[in-house]
Amino acid sequence: MVVASVNVGKATPIPVGNQMLLSGIFKTPVAGAVQLNTHGFELDEQADMQHHGGPDQAVYIYTRDDYAFWEERLQTPLPDGQFGENLTLAHTSNVLQAANRPDGAHVGDRFIIGDVTLEVTAPRIPCAKLASKMNDPGFPKQFLDAGKPGYYTRVIHSGSVRAGDKVVFEAYEAPSVAVSEIVSFYKDKLPDVVRVRLALTTPLAARFRQYLASRLEALEASA
Repeated sequence: MVVASVNVGKATPIPVGNQMLLSGIFKTPVAGAVQLNTHGFELDEQADMQHHGGPDQAVYIYTRDDYAFWEERLQTPLPDGQFGENLTLAHTSNVLQAANRPDGAHVGDRFIIGDVTLEVTAPRIPCAKLASKMNDPGFPKQFLDAGKPGYYTRVIHSGSVRAGDKVVFEAYEAPSVAVSEIVSFYKDKLPDVVRVRLALTTPLAARFRQYLASRLEALEASA
């Protein structure tokens, strides 16, 4: 597994409905090493810290294997950074399969890049800004239904990252849930309560933990 690209960008106004909102979704690959700290990459801006940034969601990862899915579905090539990810990783599928992760990385899994350690915390839940970027109002639903949400991560150890760096995958040792399963808790009217409880034992991003705890309370009250 390797870093295909490190992608950064400035917050840019984009049309969302009848408004212009700032978004950091426009990211492009950069040459050379980029310094990473607990709030993300230097040179990168995050406009919506509540939903797409902060220490629990400092780095967003998407894989070239999942890009291949979208390129086939959309019948067009897609450049690294198209989905607003900070890191595009290549050659991930075989590594995840070997780590018993056929459904993708789980919450708590780690990607280690030299001195840098990133811990998986949450999926990307698509919004109207992704629709604007893709110029397709229906794309967020497609993205949600595809079960390929990418991985938000927190920075456990800081350092620098560049394209071509080797990535080591480290599976979370305790029981966990796939990031794609977290998406299903948002989509399904009656998610599996046992699985939601398990998710809450993992190192989830704070806002996802808050949502799932509230969801679990409602499900148990109606049981």
